[in-house]
Amino acid sequence: MIRNLVFDIGLVLADFPYREAVASLTDDAAIQEKIIAATTEGKYWDELDRGIMTMQEVVDAMVSLSPENGELIRKFTYETIVDHMYPFDYSEGWLKGWHDAGYGVYILSNMSDHIYNGNTDRFTFLRHVDGQTVSYRHKVMKPDPRIYNILCETYSLRPEECVFIDDRQKNIDAAAALGFATVRFVSYDDAQSKLKKLISGRSALS
Repeated sequence: MIRNLVFDIGLVLADFPYREAVASLTDDAAIQEKIIAATTEGKYWDELDRGIMTMQEVVDAMVSLSPENGELIRKFTYETIVDHMYPFDYSEGWLKGWHDAGYGVYILSNMSDHIYNGNTDRFTFLRHVDGQTVSYRHKVMKPDPRIYNILCETYSLRPEECVFIDDRQKNIDAAAALGFATVRFVSYDDAQSKLKKLISGRSALS
């Protein structure tokens, strides 16, 4: 029986149009690409979410990849990214609907302290969750099995009673290997339809 739904945040409950964010800093397309290569698409980006290095250490490492754009990289990482994480219109109602129906609703997300805590007021969907496991707090990221186990141990969840919803296949595969039912997120309508079918097929709560 499915009793709990576990949601990722980024690109599932909230959008992060980082190219739009970078474009707000400069009109120069070549500079935009250099900033992106040093930050969101660079080798140090995950370190923000992992939370082992300080933010200053990570940003300094990013700047080292494109020092001529250091001022813009610092502005992007310290300021702009927080203001460019937008909850989708459906997110709060989606989680509220499942929670009101009697299911446990949880968050399992790779996210930095800076972005997460800079958006808690904006993430109104968090009003309808029973617990949250966020990577920066535990110094481990999906798809590492340890973070799924931390979620389950913290909230006394059994994987076979949970559905995990995420946009990345590698995160879905890791959850499935631990016994979670899974839904790969491509759109709200698709995910909601798959959730309903999955839950009805697993003797869901009546």
